[in-house]
Amino acid sequence: MSLYFIYKSSPRHIVCELDGETGKVVKEHNTEGITWPYGPIKGGIVAGHHDGKLLRFFHSTLDNEEGWKRRYYVGALLMEPEPPFNVVKISREPILIGSNEDDFSNDERRSIPHFKGKVVFPGGAVPIDGGWILSIGINDCACGLVKIKDLKL
Repeated sequence: MSLYFIYKSSPRHIVCELDGETGKVVKEHNTEGITWPYGPIKGGIVAGHHDGKLLRFFHSTLDNEEGWKRRYYVGALLMEPEPPFNVVKISREPILIGSNEDDFSNDERRSIPHFKGKVVFPGGAVPIDGGWILSIGINDCACGLVKIKDLKL
């Protein structure tokens, strides 16, 4: 049995194959990297299958804004379900965009030692009613659940 993990998405898409018993890397599946206009693709989760492909939710960042310059984005992509796991489709635009808006009052926000606005990243996903429930990190200090109907692929 083999286990896999995504090591890198850009500039090359690298998926490492592990021996299921020893946990050692036995092969690197190294293919053309993917680009997205909303910054380098990072992290994320493989959530399951969609249209016969593996569905991955991911986050990215751009550092081009006033004040705290970094804003996070969440997107989705589809990969072939077998090695080398080529990426075949990616979101045209973000599914979620990091925001300074959250459920905290200004006093609560000031008391959070690690609050960082404009942050959103995926943590897990389950299929439901033709869409997905996505757990997300919000502003590096909270979590939430959102229902995703349109993957924007």
